[in-house]
Amino acid sequence: MHIDTLSIARDLKAADLPPAQAEAIATAIGQALREGVATKGDVEALKGDFDSLAQQISGLDRRLDGVREQGRNDLKAAVETLRAEMKALEQTLRAAIERSRNQILVWIIGAQVALSGLTIALVKL
Repeated sequence: MHIDTLSIARDLKAADLPPAQAEAIATAIGQALREGVATKGDVEALKGDFDSLAQQISGLDRRLDGVREQGRNDLKAAVETLRAEMKALEQTLRAAIERSRNQILVWIIGAQVALSGLTIALVKL
């Protein structure tokens, strides 16, 4: 971008500013505009930075996908382990309940035999 500082200085002189002051103001305006405007090189450097950032973000996305997948796999494995443990516990409880049921049946049969024996003994008296 080209700034015509000579034209700016002439306009300021025409507005009754002293020549030295008009030239100083025009020079300052031109310098400020030149420093504030991005050059093609600046834009290219930023483009390179943006490309680098895009690659880093893409890499982070891939890593995050890997971490997510690993987390899913770990969670699935933990759920399967819990299911297996629950099934084993269920079988253990069923076996314990069956043993208790058998013991109760043995006790009931024993009590009935004892009562039958007692009844027979009482009838004989």
